[in-house]
Amino acid sequence: MSIDEATIRRRLKEIRKNLGFTENEVAKKLGKTYNSYVSKIENGQQKLNIDIINELTKIYNIEPITLFQESVHALSKPKDFFSRAEFRADSRLLSENSKNRIKALLPSLRKLGKAMKAIGQPYLQLTDFYSRKHINPQSAIEAKKIGQEAARAFRAKYNIGSDPIANIQSFIWQYTKIPVCGIELDRECWGFYSKDNFDNPLILYSTDHPFQERNVFTIVHELGHHFFNPNEGHADFNDDNQTLNESIADGFAQELLVPTQSLNEFFENKGFDVLNELKSRHIIELCQYFNVSFRMMAYILYLQRKINLEGYHKFKVLRKSDLERLNYPNKENPLQTIELTVYLRDVVATGLRKGTINSLLASEMLNMTTKEVEALI
Repeated sequence: MSIDEATIRRRLKEIRKNLGFTENEVAKKLGKTYNSYVSKIENGQQKLNIDIINELTKIYNIEPITLFQESVHALSKPKDFFSRAEFRADSRLLSENSKNRIKALLPSLRKLGKAMKAIGQPYLQLTDFYSRKHINPQSAIEAKKIGQEAARAFRAKYNIGSDPIANIQSFIWQYTKIPVCGIELDRECWGFYSKDNFDNPLILYSTDHPFQERNVFTIVHELGHHFFNPNEGHADFNDDNQTLNESIADGFAQELLVPTQSLNEFFENKGFDVLNELKSRHIIELCQYFNVSFRMMAYILYLQRKINLEGYHKFKVLRKSDLERLNYPNKENPLQTIELTVYLRDVVATGLRKGTINSLLASEMLNMTTKEVEALI
């Protein structure tokens, strides 16, 4: 060994703590029935050999060579929810108030991740439904096409067809097991996607944005980030900084919410020149069919090149009163605010029924008495 054994033991302990593992959790992963095993390794009371090192580094997802390096930079903490995030504009940063609101969610997110592992339920990944091996778009147009292709693969994999999505939060939870939460973010911020230190993903949308009806698109856009940039976070602001990652997420969102095939069929049935003859009432018909807002539908039509930029600006400035005269339903608040504890309760209840979560663990996770927990089954 190029460094002394005491340093290796200290580093093993440091890595375990940085990853948030307890001594008991690691002992169980090693197949040991007595909880003091890991403590003895770290404190020098248990013999340390290469087999134990290999087992521990496999659990900690690091290379064994890391322990023998002179530099300890490799032992720094994993990126947290904010430090891994890419912001759409370099000058943009979330305010401390927004960060504090998000931080308040992270303990529940950690519990949700533990419950998901307990029931053997992984978060959906891109490779679960999309088989394209090389994703390296060279232009915004190519990136958008890749996003659309993935959304079509998603619908095909789960036999969704081209049907509208009635409730986007329930839909995402059902198919991906990724929680979606509304939170008061900075006024300019549409939404935020990232993972905590334990790789548990979370999609956030702003409950304080002036255009609440567009949040459905924002949510699916953030889902696109989860699939295509799973190890990065993204804060999406209301600006024009359109990166290739943003174009992929936009393409995914527009195709999942409003499939191209269904949209083309609508225009074929109408039989008119889109750019010159599209009226507000036609967009309203599309909104009512696809369960999306007027502003969002106009944006998707622009992304799909059904209307030009001038047409998009014309439609997006229509006032609520103008739309109501056309019998447009009020969709100012199309989403329900769902707390992370609701998702957690759903997973814990599943674990109780499966027998993979016992009532004591459920009580601790949900802050409930055992009688209250039993009522969940």
